[in-house]
Amino acid sequence: MDFFYAINFFVGTVAFGYLLLTEWSESIMASIIALIAVVGFSIAFYRFINKATETEKLFVNKHRLDIMVSSLFMVDRRSFLLADISDFKFLEKERFEPHPLKGETIDYLGFQTEQQVIQDLHSEGRASFVYNGRQVRFGKELVSWEFNELEVLLYDLTGNDFRYTDKYEQENFTQN
Repeated sequence: MDFFYAINFFVGTVAFGYLLLTEWSESIMASIIALIAVVGFSIAFYRFINKATETEKLFVNKHRLDIMVSSLFMVDRRSFLLADISDFKFLEKERFEPHPLKGETIDYLGFQTEQQVIQDLHSEGRASFVYNGRQVRFGKELVSWEFNELEVLLYDLTGNDFRYTDKYEQENFTQN
């Protein structure tokens, strides 16, 4: 979906750039509007193409968990000590209430559809853990069974169960 939007904004950038150079070059006001549109469409294209090409990789050893997020224009790598990780959990997609102006049988004006698109963009299945008192999220569009496999894999590799929030819980529940 992000790639589709990136293509649309690229076409918009090219179209307004063409209009700026050929048709609207004599009118100052039209040139300023076209220039603002070119800059705006270029920024939107950059953000959507960056999001569309984004990949996330996990690197785990006995002492560290590294999360590398890379895309076409950037690379971000974060490292976490395994001893400081707790409360490893899955964050499901949130379910929101329907839009109050939605029709009973069909969404005549598109309010519910627009709200649903916005909610899908902002609430995505992710994994999270607490590291030194702050929540870290990763794993865009992760589903619950993939999270369970990741949890088992991390336990097999490190021998630590990261689901618990403190040492007392970990010691008491893993001994049973």
